[in-house]
Amino acid sequence: MKHNFYYLIFIIISPVLSEKCDNLGVLLYEDLGCSPHYAKSNPCPASYTCHALETSDKHCFYKGKIYQIGEIVDNQISNGSCYQSCRCTKEKEYANFHCTVSDCDEWLDSPIGRGCYRQYSLDGCCASGQSCPPYNNVARCVIDGKEYKEGERFYPEKTCLRCICQKGFRGKLEEPFCKRKTCDVQLERSIQDFYQGCAPLYGPKGRVLCCPYGWICPDGSENIQGRTKTDDSCKFGEKYLKIGDSVEKLNVKNGFGEVIRKIVCECVLPPLLTCNVVLTNLSQISL
Repeated sequence: MKHNFYYLIFIIISPVLSEKCDNLGVLLYEDLGCSPHYAKSNPCPASYTCHALETSDKHCFYKGKIYQIGEIVDNQISNGSCYQSCRCTKEKEYANFHCTVSDCDEWLDSPIGRGCYRQYSLDGCCASGQSCPPYNNVARCVIDGKEYKEGERFYPEKTCLRCICQKGFRGKLEEPFCKRKTCDVQLERSIQDFYQGCAPLYGPKGRVLCCPYGWICPDGSENIQGRTKTDDSCKFGEKYLKIGDSVEKLNVKNGFGEVIRKIVCECVLPPLLTCNVVLTNLSQISL
């Protein structure tokens, strides 16, 4: 008689400091390799210095490191990214990365065995294999009311973590089971978005702000409103907004050709504005 053994792992998430800071949008700054600055008695950064936002025609920035024209990003540094062989090149007046994108079987709807599921590694973009019945000695993880099998990805709620269900997990959201998400905006976005003073776009205010799903660029017609709280400022195009100041953008088209009815961009964590959707007609973006 065959016996199938299962490891059932229940994840208990205790409040951590990063969750509070992630409500401010610190992940993007971490991903850009920016340097944090702290105010007294506040455990979260109050602002950042970002050399990655500086214009250059001689080098590119990625995760705080400078790459000269012609240099390629070390794949060990970009672990987990789907962008490969990223080379710093000069494009018109700016230096910018050009990358190849991984062709994952799952993106191409390649079939897998009946009853099977794809397995992943923490530092991989594409599936590393598959697991099929009978799932002998397969670890199982339960998070946020959902069960995952060994090798499956999961993303704990109210965090900016990416995790893999593995044997040996005992409830701590740490390596080798979990890592911070990577946004890779320096690899996938046109560097002009940074130099033009565009701002990252997130879902509704009040949720953790991980990787932005879009960027809002100025057109020069924005009116600054709100109540200034400090002298620290965010740049939006040619305008500077103090912390507490905001601008509204109405009927903004996103990259899918759909219209977002209302966006509010506020200076919360300089030097970038933080944009949140207020009213939306979006169907393709989960907010």
